[in-house]
Amino acid sequence: MVHHSPADTRDKSSIWAGRPGYKPVLLIIAAIVFIILVIIPPPKSMVDLVSMVSPPGYKLSRECKTIADTVNKKLYPKAFKAAEDPGAHAAEDAEPLLTNIEAARLAKTMLAIFALVVFFWGTESLPLGATDLLVAVLLYLFYILPVNEISKAYMKDAVFFIFGILAVAVGVAKTGLDKRIGLILLSRIKSAKAFAFFFLPVLAMSAAFLSEHALVALLIPVLMG
Repeated sequence: MVHHSPADTRDKSSIWAGRPGYKPVLLIIAAIVFIILVIIPPPKSMVDLVSMVSPPGYKLSRECKTIADTVNKKLYPKAFKAAEDPGAHAAEDAEPLLTNIEAARLAKTMLAIFALVVFFWGTESLPLGATDLLVAVLLYLFYILPVNEISKAYMKDAVFFIFGILAVAVGVAKTGLDKRIGLILLSRIKSAKAFAFFFLPVLAMSAAFLSEHALVALLIPVLMG
């Protein structure tokens, strides 16, 4: 007698089918929550914070007394300079500065972007590269930073260093070196306690002279393998 296993009737090509790097249900939930957080007004405590003179724990820019002043100086340097010198001719053509409420709204939006990105990283709702680019797009759309400042942030050496290390990690995983290293470790260590006892000191010593980004990027494929 021939036994036929039941066919899998699920449509794996459906747009609702979740997989690592694409989870539409989580994307929709995150988008709805993000939009709500952006639309609601900032809390009074945040408005008071950005309008407070010399708030404790915050380093303000020169010639700035409040966080709102620092934001205005960063986003509208010409208008801020004109406001400091009302007699200047540039004051007539300068853009209006942000109010305390508007500065607090920007801060609230930035916190919402931060929470959204952490959620995407933690759930793999989007690929890592897409999430990184989404940050730049959101910062530009909501004018959290000028476009030249966003470009400078992405052109730093640390960013390219992390990209390079992640590329090495992909190479380690593709060539099977991660599984080989894991096999060598597990063949000599028979229990989880012994593995932790051996692995944690080695990890601590490696962290003394290796970058944390390089260490994590190289070890994740080994541990997953």
